[in-house]
Amino acid sequence: MKHLNLFFYPLLLIAGLLASISVSFASDEFVIGILDDCQATQQRHVLEQIKKETFSLTKGEFRVRFSSDHHRISNCSEKGLTSDLNRMMSDPDIDMILALGPLGSHLLGRMERFPKPAISGMIINSQLQGIPFHKGKSMKHNFTYVLLSPDLKANVDQLREVVDFKKAALLYDRSIDKSLKSERTTLENITKDIQADIVLMPVGNRADPVISQMDPSIDAVIITDLVQLDKEELTRLISYFNQNKIASFSLHDRSLIEKGLLAGFDRSAVTQKFSRRIALMIQRVLLDENPKDFKVGFTSQESLVLNMQTARQLDISPGFAVLAKAELINYNSAIRQASPAAVQKKTDAVVQKPKPAAKTPVKDIVLSDLATGSSGGLIEAQLGIDGSGESLNLLGAVNRALSNNLILKAKEKETRAGEMDVKKVLSRFYPQLNAGLNGTMIDDDHTSALMGISERSWEITAGVSQLLYSDQVMTNLTTRKHQQQVRQLSENQEELDIILETCIAYLTALKAIANARIQLDNLKLIRNNLKLANNRYKAGYSSPSDVFRLESESANAYASLLDSLSRLGKARLHLNQVLNLELEADTVVEDIHLDGSTFFITDPKIRSELKIDNPKSFKKVRDFIVKKGLVASPELKAINEQILVQEALYASAKKSYWSPNVFVNGKIGNTFSRSGEGSDFNAASLPGNLGDLVNEPEDTAWALSLNIDLPFYEGGAKSASKIKALETRNQLTFYKYHVKNQISENIRSALMDLSASYPSIELSSMSARAAKRNLDLVQDAYSKGAISIIHFLDAQNASLVANTLAENAIYDFFIDLVISERASGKYSFFMDENEKQQWYQEFSK
Repeated sequence: MKHLNLFFYPLLLIAGLLASISVSFASDEFVIGILDDCQATQQRHVLEQIKKETFSLTKGEFRVRFSSDHHRISNCSEKGLTSDLNRMMSDPDIDMILALGPLGSHLLGRMERFPKPAISGMIINSQLQGIPFHKGKSMKHNFTYVLLSPDLKANVDQLREVVDFKKAALLYDRSIDKSLKSERTTLENITKDIQADIVLMPVGNRADPVISQMDPSIDAVIITDLVQLDKEELTRLISYFNQNKIASFSLHDRSLIEKGLLAGFDRSAVTQKFSRRIALMIQRVLLDENPKDFKVGFTSQESLVLNMQTARQLDISPGFAVLAKAELINYNSAIRQASPAAVQKKTDAVVQKPKPAAKTPVKDIVLSDLATGSSGGLIEAQLGIDGSGESLNLLGAVNRALSNNLILKAKEKETRAGEMDVKKVLSRFYPQLNAGLNGTMIDDDHTSALMGISERSWEITAGVSQLLYSDQVMTNLTTRKHQQQVRQLSENQEELDIILETCIAYLTALKAIANARIQLDNLKLIRNNLKLANNRYKAGYSSPSDVFRLESESANAYASLLDSLSRLGKARLHLNQVLNLELEADTVVEDIHLDGSTFFITDPKIRSELKIDNPKSFKKVRDFIVKKGLVASPELKAINEQILVQEALYASAKKSYWSPNVFVNGKIGNTFSRSGEGSDFNAASLPGNLGDLVNEPEDTAWALSLNIDLPFYEGGAKSASKIKALETRNQLTFYKYHVKNQISENIRSALMDLSASYPSIELSSMSARAAKRNLDLVQDAYSKGAISIIHFLDAQNASLVANTLAENAIYDFFIDLVISERASGKYSFFMDENEKQQWYQEFSK
């Protein structure tokens, strides 16, 4: 008998997919061949989802084609699949092979070599199937797969909560047998942890053989994906089970439960996750990654679905725990329908008449879906516990914000631009070189060949200027450097603020998740007690007012849940915005614990030494942290830099009365073209012996000069500059002391909040435990009719408030902690062990 683990994955999602798509051929297209086990057109949407995800990921970068000419569909025959697989491997028009059925995936995974990339979409147990597996990867060149690994025991345990059974028949598609020919295991090994007998029944394309094998001792059936059975044959099977009072379950196909099976699991949400996984694998192959390095593990979430109409038909009454967590379908079909007038009429009758005896039949009150339906699957998905998104812890979120936050990126550019200001002033101390080309044209009356003045001339020049001394320029350089330090400190300050904003956004998201869970639990509790109240009313132990009151409370609780989910959604949006992620990204935030290693103070030993909960001892901590915080504060450092700027300007203003600017300048020029009048010099034309005394004008000339500039009087500007610098320095000094006091106050206030929020963790937990014990007692008393609904609702509201405070206390403590660390100018999660040890040694002195 084949290994049972192979039969329990939701074959709904993968087995027997058929789809076709036509695209025009192009030489740069990446063609993917599909290998399907059987003809199963009813599940074509899975392949369509894979195509959609793949095209979305690769759009604008690659041209991917799922060719209908390369979509092989077998009749669940090993021989046919092997033949198709070999042809696809040797087909030069196919760039990648994707096997979606269990048998095709198995046969593909057992191949010795892979000349082209290949993906097995459905591997159940790599060890038993002989599929390569090493450290979570295939490590086989060009090959990867999706490892499904279903948990049979957990599935059966949940089904047995609906109705207990002793012997169950497991119905699986016959083609599964062929995927594990050589790996057999015993039924005893398969079912040793399950408290029920399991009978394996392979199913082909007809229902009659299954019906003929049904032993009277079989009281339940568990159905996997029967890909060879058509809708008519499936309907026959479901009718047979219900007519013979056999509890029937589906491991993964919700549609079968809607058609009449008693219960099962809805894994429809896995389709998108699975499709995205396949699409991501395809994209990585297109990016030239080797499939052997891809992680093969795959986790899925399922929600329990219960068909109340079938439960009524089988005379099965699931417990309150199942009803609270399951999604109930066909609930209104399981109770008597009545108009609002009829409900009001029978309510009036109950109020006006004496309470009927327990044996007197009492009609059901028709409850609204809002009061009784389950929101489990949808709510759990909104709470983000499926784990499909990127997982971040607090430190990871902080690092992501420091890398991606747009405000920080803008600050970095501002600092970089400031560096250029410093370089620009510094350039004044280096030689200044220039070159020029001058063309001149004058009227012929002013030309002179003797003086070298021609009507038209062209001259090329080169010059150099060097600053020898200028206190004004040196002061400008000094002030620019200090201003650059201010920019850098402003960037550091922005980093501290972004870290604080990230931490608060992260912790707020955790608070929102906790509050949503509390509201969800509260809603389930109310719905649970609503059923209890309805049963008490039907038994004649109470009036319908309890039922209507709890139905009203259920609606209010549902509204509160929706509000908490809205706040959770907004908290996630804000966190993603701070991290510069896609706003709707499914970011999964990991919880944070008091005794974790993230913060310095979360070390139990350090926390004990600091004595947070002791007001007198904690004053020493506040004094020490204030001292360290004032030294580390970027705000105070920035003010100090601004004071240094003003002191430099004041000193320069004093020197300006006697400090000159000294420059040396050099210039050389050459007239390389002369034309027109005065361009030709002829000494012989001069009278007498003057020609012997006059030289021909030179075309090249040079000059060197030393400039010393000392402005003695500028109309009072020097005095004004000196007084302005002095007064601005005094202003900044006063402001510095103000900021110093403000920072000291902020640190002390934050630490005082911390000293209050820390003991609140234990106090609120004690309150929640006491409120829970009180609620349990009150609920028990209410179920026995000893107290009224008012007392019960008071206890439940008190428990709700206490639980909310207890859940929020830990996050409020961490929020106070990061606020105090921001005020002190340093976050402890960036401190290494040496820094922490040094900090503690300084504190202990």
